[in-house]
Amino acid sequence: MTKRLLLLLIFVFALFTGVINAQEDDLTEDDLENIEFVATAFANMAELESMTSAGTQLVDQTIEAQGQEVIQVIEQDVTSDIILGDDPAFSSTVIQTLNTQIGLQSLEVEMTMDMISLENNVWVRVRDASREVAAQFPSGWINVAQNPNRIPGMELLNIEQMLQTTNSALNYPITADAISRITELESEERDGQNLRVFEIELDWEGFIESDEFELIRDMFNPGATPVNVDAMMEQMFNGAVISMVVYIGEDDNLVYQVDQTMNIDAEIENMLPGVRIIDMRQDMTGSFTYANFNNVAEITAPTSQ
Repeated sequence: MTKRLLLLLIFVFALFTGVINAQEDDLTEDDLENIEFVATAFANMAELESMTSAGTQLVDQTIEAQGQEVIQVIEQDVTSDIILGDDPAFSSTVIQTLNTQIGLQSLEVEMTMDMISLENNVWVRVRDASREVAAQFPSGWINVAQNPNRIPGMELLNIEQMLQTTNSALNYPITADAISRITELESEERDGQNLRVFEIELDWEGFIESDEFELIRDMFNPGATPVNVDAMMEQMFNGAVISMVVYIGEDDNLVYQVDQTMNIDAEIENMLPGVRIIDMRQDMTGSFTYANFNNVAEITAPTSQ
């Protein structure tokens, strides 16, 4: 298995969800009203001028191919300032710890990645990296829209398309076709406002046919890898399960928090020359909060590169 494939799988895991089998006919009138309320909140988030986001994510995955097993635990803390509208921009910091075990060998790597997107440019800086991988990354800011090969893994992404997708926790279709179950939980008081809380399970067939799925799938650069990304994703998420809990302000109808859980157990066939089957198991949990609506300072380009 190549390192590039592993990087691609990690990117896909971070962006996508799974499958549960249910029918739209199972939804009640109350369910449809709740879906409309949540869908309006997600749409309202896209209409904001700006916001901040903070989140954590834990991924525990096992990949087996040709008798070799790779076990990885990925922990991430993410903070972002996001500007929407006609001139979108964002500034994000990801602090990541990656623990990898291959056979009797294990390696723990830490790094921090800063990213600034502005006026169709994307600058990336990797810092505080463990010495085992520090030499793989250049020092200072790199404009990966112009030089994607300078940062390992960035060549796998369609940078132009990535600029349209600023927060994966909000990139889900909230429709009757894509949701198999929605349940309203006990409300919560936060910052003087009552938050309505919904537990949602997504249906894979509805998700794969959605505009949100197309947007995220187009983030990958098919010319940069021998892997058929579409075929890989369809096999990867066959039988997977995703649920999320969404916290929405009752007064302003905005999203304040999204908690995610995803489980994958899949066989992926014929993705690499000479590798017939890749077995993949993954458990992911994550939680993202949103604040400072319409109150984000200006985002500027790095002062040095």
